[in-house]
Amino acid sequence: MRAKIERHENQTSSAPEASRPRTAAPPATPAEILPGVLAGGDQAVVTERIADQLTDILEQPELVQRLAAMIRASATEPEMAGLLREFFPGQVLDAVEGLLGPGDPGLRINLFVSQLVGVVMGRAVVAIEPLASVPARTIADAVAPALTRYLIGPLTADER
Repeated sequence: MRAKIERHENQTSSAPEASRPRTAAPPATPAEILPGVLAGGDQAVVTERIADQLTDILEQPELVQRLAAMIRASATEPEMAGLLREFFPGQVLDAVEGLLGPGDPGLRINLFVSQLVGVVMGRAVVAIEPLASVPARTIADAVAPALTRYLIGPLTADER
């Protein structure tokens, strides 16, 4: 998945090859990050881990712009939308099997991802204020409890 997206970014980028910043390694994917975040299953610990990971992501402008580019492309290019639909929940579900709360694991992952897409859209694509300019940790602390609930908490009023 990562290689397909990187190929897509390289094909659609208008920046000359020499002017594009290089990173030592591609960023980790949700499938690589989430198992460690969910390990142990304690809601307070998971919430703190999610806040830490999200802060780390949002404090990397290059990474946020790459995510924003993927979101933009998936809205207009069926091939990119298909790649993301394959990845979510597919590979992510395989990585977190047995770590999610009860019920439909696909729904849980898609709720989680939709919240993250919304944060990136609001912050980096549409630049809604103050979302676009508040510190990353402020956003992470605000959304981490909801993200945790999507992954391991109760989803319906009957489960609360």
